[in-house]
Amino acid sequence: MEGIPFARPGDGAAPIRLATVIDARNGAAVRVRDSAGSVRRVTGHGSAVPHLLPGDMVVVAATGDGCVVLDRLRAPDEAPAARVEQHADGSVSVWAEGAIRLHTRGTTLELHPDGRLTAGGRALELAAAEDLNLRGGRIRLN
Repeated sequence: MEGIPFARPGDGAAPIRLATVIDARNGAAVRVRDSAGSVRRVTGHGSAVPHLLPGDMVVVAATGDGCVVLDRLRAPDEAPAARVEQHADGSVSVWAEGAIRLHTRGTTLELHPDGRLTAGGRALELAAAEDLNLRGGRIRLN
């Protein structure tokens, strides 16, 4: 099976370049400066592009009226993104080196790498159709 050839100058393919985000709004790049020094208007983002901020390095493909952001490069000291796996049974696993945090406006759920689970919010409700078991070295109520 032959691989897909790389784009060559003059073959009509969009040039792929590195760029720096100049302006961003709501996590999406608005303008970038590409590696050739051109300022380009961003006309779209790939579906897996994470939240972007000014100064982020991105990979872009030029279009007739600007460019499309294909991906964001990690900063030198940035850890890899969490690994998300979807299983055949419909369940999802999330793996991370550090803590995993789920946030809403008023609630936070954190899974810490040392085994602690922290839930914070205005109220905490536990419901079970059958038994609800609490096990621990010490259980403190109030």
